[in-house]
Amino acid sequence: MTIPKNLGEVMREDLSGYKLKKGYFLRLKHGLMGTFPAIITEGEKFFVCINKDLLKQVWGLLPKRNATVTELLLYVNLEKNLCFSSGAGDNAEPIHILSEKEFETLSGIKGSFIWASGLFDLTRGEVIDSPFI
Repeated sequence: MTIPKNLGEVMREDLSGYKLKKGYFLRLKHGLMGTFPAIITEGEKFFVCINKDLLKQVWGLLPKRNATVTELLLYVNLEKNLCFSSGAGDNAEPIHILSEKEFETLSGIKGSFIWASGLFDLTRGEVIDSPFI
């Protein structure tokens, strides 16, 4: 199974495996510009949930902080377990979708979900390297 590099690549191919859906992710509330989302500890992987109730279960495993649920409109491919933000343009990179099965596995491992340690670039799915962080 090949994973597309970005949304532009998907748009040039067959979109039959993709559906437009709402997705959700957790992010800290703060007075700064930028996003500090919940991530999967291993690989510092940003994720979204298609099921809001599943995201609430993840929230229960995170260290208690002032946070909120953010909604995105996504091009979703459940077979490949990935999506792209519809508003991020052709360079948007794939975002991991947390499945219920993966959650069951990770929820049994203490510390599998954490808050990002720095500002996060949602189009690339990684912490931004910045001297100001």
